[in-house]
Amino acid sequence: MGLAITLCAVMITGTARMLMLPLPQATLVWLTRALAVILLLRAIGDFRLVGFWKRIRKTRFARLDTAVSSPLCLVLAIGSAIVGFSVQN
Repeated sequence: MGLAITLCAVMITGTARMLMLPLPQATLVWLTRALAVILLLRAIGDFRLVGFWKRIRKTRFARLDTAVSSPLCLVLAIGSAIVGFSVQN
């Protein structure tokens, strides 16, 4: 999980042109936009176990998901979208 988060951070940094990566800028922009969509879908959830509109809410995992994971995914989605949609190809 830590490696995936690090790779996403490197990709966003490359999209913002703060780091030079061996990928075309257009590819980085689209990957960052896709990441924003994936994180937003995670924040919304599957309507059963994870996300803001989950049905199972009384477990410890569900409470932590509501308090930590879903808001974090939403904030990361917004940040990724800002970078992905503000950078010119």
